[in-house]
Amino acid sequence: RHSAVLTQLRQCGLDYTISPAQFIAGRMVSAAASLLLFCWGLASFDHPEPGEAGMGLGAYLQLGGIGALIGYAYPALWLRDLLARRKSELLKTLPFYLDIITLCVEAGLNMQGAMQQAVGKGPRGVLRDEFQRVLRDIRAGKGRADSLRAMAERLNESTISSFTTAVIQ
Repeated sequence: RHSAVLTQLRQCGLDYTISPAQFIAGRMVSAAASLLLFCWGLASFDHPEPGEAGMGLGAYLQLGGIGALIGYAYPALWLRDLLARRKSELLKTLPFYLDIITLCVEAGLNMQGAMQQAVGKGPRGVLRDEFQRVLRDIRAGKGRADSLRAMAERLNESTISSFTTAVIQ
């Protein structure tokens, strides 16, 4: 379970921000807060007339359970939407970065210099952050091939995997 959550967090760029245990704990807290919010909402509207019976405990439990399920599911839905937005942005900016890198390599720069120029001239976003991370890893002593493979694994996009495979070869 933790490895699947870690993979999702890594693909969303949140692997250094939040751990899988923290994300799962956040889902539990969200469920509890939603449960309390639903019960509070029910109690605030449940004012029976004298002589009438109010909502029973069963209604509170059922609607509170629905609230808890919604609260538990919301962080996962948020993560899924974040991943979809990142992939969309990635696919929009990829051609620009590929053009810049290709032009720089054809002009005589090495691959690292071309990536540096792409980061400097490219639009802000997911791909720029990932190329910056690759350059940081290379400067820290990690091999270029390993850094590019790690980027392809983090992004989990077939076009990026094809690009990194071509650059590594």
